[in-house]
Amino acid sequence: MPHEVIMPALGMAQDSGVVVAWHKAVGDTVATGDVLLEVETDKAVMEIEAQADGFLTELRAGEGADVPVGQVIALIGETRDEVDLKSAPAPAPEAAPPKATDAPKNDPASAAGPPQPKTVQPAGGRVLASPKARRLAAERGIDLGRLAASGHPQPFHVADLEHLAEPSAAAVFGSGTAVRARVRASTFDEFLALIGQETRQDATAVLSAFASGAVRKAMGADRIVVRSSAPSAPPTTFVDADRCGLKSLEASGLPAEADIILRDLTATRPAASGIDSSDAPVLSVERAGAHLVASIAAAPGRLDDNQLLACLDEFTGRLEEPLRHLL
Repeated sequence: MPHEVIMPALGMAQDSGVVVAWHKAVGDTVATGDVLLEVETDKAVMEIEAQADGFLTELRAGEGADVPVGQVIALIGETRDEVDLKSAPAPAPEAAPPKATDAPKNDPASAAGPPQPKTVQPAGGRVLASPKARRLAAERGIDLGRLAASGHPQPFHVADLEHLAEPSAAAVFGSGTAVRARVRASTFDEFLALIGQETRQDATAVLSAFASGAVRKAMGADRIVVRSSAPSAPPTTFVDADRCGLKSLEASGLPAEADIILRDLTATRPAASGIDSSDAPVLSVERAGAHLVASIAAAPGRLDDNQLLACLDEFTGRLEEPLRHLL
């Protein structure tokens, strides 16, 4: 006899739950303790584990369905022979486009082509997302409602957060020239942890040294002034930060016109970074999941595309291989 999977009661006042995502498909092998699906209530999204071994033989509720507590939503059978592939929730069939002879000649809708499929949103304005996606969105200050409003298919997973976490270069930098690159954050984080123990330098100081070296290498300048900022920290100026060891790196107290402005957003949620009023190029670094996203922009006429690309290439090369900066 197949084991019935029911919509569980995850709270005292819960009458129903929304199926956020199935982690198993019809025909998959299931073991006790495997995560079968994610269910959303009014208070949380929970992972529901299988309570029997066997094969997922039938699904009775698709993703996005609001199911009463106690109702059977799936069956786990003992053999694969019991699998009912017809039970797998299928996408809604697309309506056949009308024949050309059936469409009114003066109908504007027919001239625009067949209607585009719409994303079906859960009733009650709920936003469906995996627990990890919700947690990361909360940590980064990302509004999942914006993603839902854009029509992005639900339920949301971690990869979907990139659509909000990484605004386009044009949106960030306005009318100036801008380029962007992404690198994995793990190597830089490990380097920063090691350097932090030995030198007590924070991420902003290390990134400033990297920026100074990148500009010098790309532009051939002799003296580089970097003005750095980070949320909840006063602006800091570094002069020739790449020419001294990180252990002896100190901020300069002398006023000087910046050659480049560094905005360290690695410890906060992504934020728009405009071109500074001084018209110096702006280099911003922010986190996007397991990556660091570096963007460099300059006001029109300040730097050409080749110069921006050279600066960004040198800077991201140091993020990917921090030991390269010490050579």
